[in-house]
Amino acid sequence: IGSVRRGTATNLAFTQIGDQFLLNDPPLDVNVTNLGTSATLFELTVPSGLKVEALYNAYISQSNDFVYISSPDVLDEPPAADGGAAGPLQTVAAPNVTAIRGTGGNLRTFTNTSSQIRARADAASSFLDIATLGWIDRRGRDD
Repeated sequence: IGSVRRGTATNLAFTQIGDQFLLNDPPLDVNVTNLGTSATLFELTVPSGLKVEALYNAYISQSNDFVYISSPDVLDEPPAADGGAAGPLQTVAAPNVTAIRGTGGNLRTFTNTSSQIRARADAASSFLDIATLGWIDRRGRDD
């Protein structure tokens, strides 16, 4: 029992483990080559109409770039490699090495009720890929 995401006239296939819903065929929801320094909202393949914790893999592929991914419900902050009043605000950072062009990780971020998360980079030409793995739906226990 929980919230599900529908595809074209059908529910998307998933596996449920407690509050966690894992998509059987994770889609590539974000594939941009110019993320930019202004915040952009991206819709993920998670249920809409409520806030869920999206589970996803993110990858950036531009040397020495930083990307900050956040919930649209919190303040929009610029990514930074070091310091500032709030400390380092980066979710993924590509190393400054010519031979290595990117990095990624398994992440989780709360969505808004439109199934969106927010991302912005420190450089206009940053590449960002996000494959949605699933979501966590606490099914009203925290409301």
